[in-house]
Amino acid sequence: MKGIKKLDGKAVLFFSAVVLVIILDRITKFIIVHNQQGIEVIEGLFNIVMTTNTGAAFSMLEGYNSILLFIALIVVGVILFNYPKIPDQRLPVTAFALITGGAIGNITDRVMLGYVVDFINFSFWPSFNVADSAISIGAVLLIWWIVKKQ
Repeated sequence: MKGIKKLDGKAVLFFSAVVLVIILDRITKFIIVHNQQGIEVIEGLFNIVMTTNTGAAFSMLEGYNSILLFIALIVVGVILFNYPKIPDQRLPVTAFALITGGAIGNITDRVMLGYVVDFINFSFWPSFNVADSAISIGAVLLIWWIVKKQ
């Protein structure tokens, strides 16, 4: 059919990874919101317990939910606008997909709830979630790819 393009490998990888992150993030948050008892996995070290966060990473900018929502929307928009410029290589495509999926996961919380649901809690680290993990892993992969290119 004319006008319908076949998805290439880059698009399949990017959009599959974005959707997978969003699905994993939504499922895990749904489970923790509906089971607020919490689970002590390793006593005194690691717990699964729901917390809320109106800030960014490490609860920075606490209470600035609207500004952080706006910034996240811009990040996703910039990535999607520049998608054609992302090299057709697994590492950068995966990195940008993880960042995009994670940002959309947290955007969803901010819009629907007015805060982000966090639940992975190590005693020595601020609580986080699947979306946060995807963003962090994507950022590390992106930095690694940039350094590796040099």
